[in-house]
Amino acid sequence: ASIHLKDKILLSMGTPTSVSQPIRDFAQNIDSYYGKITAIDKNELKKTKTNKQLLKPEIFSLGHRNIQGLAIIDDIIFSSEHGPKGGDEINLIKPKNNYGWPTSSYGTIYETIDKKYFDYSHSKHGFSEPIFQFTPSIALSSLAKCTKQMMYYFERKGCLIATSLTGQSLLILLLNDDLNRI
Repeated sequence: ASIHLKDKILLSMGTPTSVSQPIRDFAQNIDSYYGKITAIDKNELKKTKTNKQLLKPEIFSLGHRNIQGLAIIDDIIFSSEHGPKGGDEINLIKPKNNYGWPTSSYGTIYETIDKKYFDYSHSKHGFSEPIFQFTPSIALSSLAKCTKQMMYYFERKGCLIATSLTGQSLLILLLNDDLNRI
């Protein structure tokens, strides 16, 4: 997923999840772009095109499993993210915040190992809690800002539209006035 924020392009890259804990751990590794939202400076992008330099994106946020959608309302960024076997998340994305994957999740572990569940609490580890989570999973997919007509109809400053692969449906997510709760 990608969005434009002022002079930056934000681009998400999921963590290649599998039964391998070292692969899941890429989401917490600052030397990897997996499990991150990266920021590409549009001015730097123009320079690299002209000078044929390598572009070095900065890590905007980390600890993501599989972001499917990004949306922006009044410079506030939201993401929709697949959880593991439940625990799909809507996150309020802030620069440099860590969203906990693979330490914290409201989903369960697919494979049989010593533990069956992830630690639900994000905040006790210093991670950002999702502003909403779906258990069981609805297979969250794309995310977009509602139209002006929809915000007028719902009498809201902010609302998001999400898609659900499992439910084959659209979801209308109504935000509070501070745009920090659904």
